[in-house]
Amino acid sequence: MSLAERGDLRHAPADALRWPISIWLLSVIALAATLLSLILDSQTRYHLGDSATFLLTAWPDSLPRSRSWLYGLFATDALGFAGDVSIIPKLQVALKAGAALLLAVAVMRRFGAPLVAGALLVLVILADPLSAWWARSIMADTLATAALCLTLAAAFWPGLPAPLRALAVFVSALLLFFLRNVHAVPVAMAGVFYAVVCWSGGRWVPSLARARREALAVAIPLVAAVGAFAALNAWILDLPRIALSHEPARFVLGAASPLLAGQEELIPLPPERMAILLPFERPLRNAHSFAPNGLAEQLLAEHGAAADGIGLRLARAALAAAPDRALLLWGRNWAEHLDPRKVWASHVQGRYSGAIAGGTPVRLEAVTLERLEALGVWQDPRDDWPSRDSPALRWLRLGGGVSALIIAWAATLALPLILATRLRRVPAAWLTAGLATALMGFLAATGNNYLSRYLIAALPPLLVLAALWMRPQPGCCRQAADAGARRPV
Repeated sequence: MSLAERGDLRHAPADALRWPISIWLLSVIALAATLLSLILDSQTRYHLGDSATFLLTAWPDSLPRSRSWLYGLFATDALGFAGDVSIIPKLQVALKAGAALLLAVAVMRRFGAPLVAGALLVLVILADPLSAWWARSIMADTLATAALCLTLAAAFWPGLPAPLRALAVFVSALLLFFLRNVHAVPVAMAGVFYAVVCWSGGRWVPSLARARREALAVAIPLVAAVGAFAALNAWILDLPRIALSHEPARFVLGAASPLLAGQEELIPLPPERMAILLPFERPLRNAHSFAPNGLAEQLLAEHGAAADGIGLRLARAALAAAPDRALLLWGRNWAEHLDPRKVWASHVQGRYSGAIAGGTPVRLEAVTLERLEALGVWQDPRDDWPSRDSPALRWLRLGGGVSALIIAWAATLALPLILATRLRRVPAAWLTAGLATALMGFLAATGNNYLSRYLIAALPPLLVLAALWMRPQPGCCRQAADAGARRPV
């Protein structure tokens, strides 16, 4: 492992030696890109269900249990303070750009990545079609992406003592989980994977062995943040038990519902309810979580408060009875995100833009208009606001499918890539590749047939991986003693 990789800049590449100039240039690039992005499009976007829940959030009497109450408080406080719906994209784009800038600085300073790599990281996070669209939406995804950038920046920031690094990782990860609890499991898994690789692979790769203590300073706080989030969220929302989400069985049942085909005897429902249940088919997984005649809703109607525990036991029984089918289901879900025809068709039709629902333009509900009026929003948001055309919407429909395919394929191939290249000697590559793969694997395990906005979280780790690949080869900046210079190490 080179000194530049360990954060010692005495023998770092030339770009790292000029870091103040590089960082000033990068800051100017980030500021210019942020301003240009908002000048081109500051139209706020709205999505049925999620956005309405966020706008109805109020402390302490109206905190949503099924979505991020922290983001809801951010959105309502911002709207109430500014009185203008455009404050949402302005704040979200700026915060995302700032977090991406910090991550880029950490990668440049720590690993000697060139200025072009840092600029690419910031610009892609700002301008990617999926990221640009959701940054203008009243949705928690953009702030969660910013928190993930902060988490990675804390993990990689040069010169931090282990206790301070652990604290920074813990706080930023806790913020991430409060914004998007769906990221808790894959982020913690990536941290554990990072530590395991450094402690086991260190027997053969000295650079991994030297990163063992730092890997623990990242993995332990990530796992601790999951437990802290579950306990704090249960206390704040007065949940009946400590859990990562409210009604976890609802989502688990949807994901596992195809496994119940042919195992209907496991379902504790009377015949009259079984008769109206949706078929246990893969495309209906999400419907089994939320539809009135889905499994989750029918269990709730039959068993009341006990439905969640019953649902979790049912899902475990289905998985235990057919582990081979569960693995096949997971693989098919993963493959769906890699299928160009499926992905491209979905984005061309606009089904996942949020701007149309089943081919019909989305209209603001009366309750949302009343809530905006109560918050003192002076700009009159006509009811065509969610579906109104804008550059971000056109960019999403033009490039969203391509972006989704690139991210999904890159996350899938991240680990094989570092195994086959010099990146296998770089500890940070294992953390970022493991995180991208874990995010992709977790998405494949959910009950969503296809949902491209979940892929946005994989952008920061993949871009860090690209920056590590773009950095000069260790030893390339050393001066040659004579015309027959030593080869780079």
